[in-house]
Amino acid sequence: MSLWPKSAGSMSDIFQITLQSLDISHSNLINTLIPYDLSVLSSLKYLSLRGNPICTLPGSSLKSLTMLQSLQLADCTRLQWIPELPLSLQILNASNCRSLNKVTNLPNFMRSLDLHLENCEKLDEVQGVFKLDPIEDIDDILDLCCLDNLEVRAVDVELCNYLSSTKSKGPVQGLYEFGIHNIYIPGGNVPTKFSNISTGSSIDFTVPPLPNAKIQGLNICVAYAECLEECFSERHFIKVSNKTKGTKWIYGPTIFGIAGPGNPMLWFSNWKFGNQLERGDQVVVSLSMSCLVKEFGVYLVCSEQSEEEEETLFKNAEGCGRLSYPLQHAIGGDLSPYELSSGVYHLSIYS
Repeated sequence: MSLWPKSAGSMSDIFQITLQSLDISHSNLINTLIPYDLSVLSSLKYLSLRGNPICTLPGSSLKSLTMLQSLQLADCTRLQWIPELPLSLQILNASNCRSLNKVTNLPNFMRSLDLHLENCEKLDEVQGVFKLDPIEDIDDILDLCCLDNLEVRAVDVELCNYLSSTKSKGPVQGLYEFGIHNIYIPGGNVPTKFSNISTGSSIDFTVPPLPNAKIQGLNICVAYAECLEECFSERHFIKVSNKTKGTKWIYGPTIFGIAGPGNPMLWFSNWKFGNQLERGDQVVVSLSMSCLVKEFGVYLVCSEQSEEEEETLFKNAEGCGRLSYPLQHAIGGDLSPYELSSGVYHLSIYS
């Protein structure tokens, strides 16, 4: 016999609709025993399902709890994804959910949400924020990055995830966030196809006249050796300043490639700027990293394609990982949650 009644009426007989707190932690609940009609608990502010062997959650029912402020899911080690959550949520604790790979949304993210995703070692997507995807066609991505003749196909890359405070090792993957596409691959030198290469910490240039081309963004490549500090102790940033327009973007990736002793890395970062760069703009690209930077390079990405052709290219390329797909917080979009001061944006999941 099921622990939970299926109809709203019978559930109301057990739980008063004025119930504000429900704690069913460590109750050995499985999916079939979760109350899928949670909507009758319209006054619920606190819900704890900690330590239960559940794989999924009741999506539409959970979203309907419009007064829910705290959701406790810690130690649900079989939980694989978290569905859409109500906008009222202030606390989400899903630490030690070791099977969790996707969070559908994070209401109040970067504003007021108290978020705990520590030790979620399989987490590779927070919808609208970031996504980590295996690169299926390495030849295509190497061509896009101007990184030819590199033997990276059979080499695993170690990654550090700052959001979950975990490390992982596996095939080359693409990180998509803030309208920026990153990959980390083994390598010790920036490819010569990059027109501006520096052994210092900054590169400045002027956007040239491009009468027949559309500016898409920037390609940035950093060659670095092992870091000076343990990966979770320091963050790494790329800073792009448009001096002419008075705008600056400071980007710290959610996931970073770890360079071990004798194993240098290349960080390739493709920034899609839209209309943020124009002819004559004075641009400075700089680095702030605790790793030993050997050199880094920058070049402007342009296209003579029409918007219709470009949109078709994105749709066709999305499946093989060649180009970044649109996320909620993209350069040129709404970056207000990340604005430090007028025209200065801190593109990072942490302030």
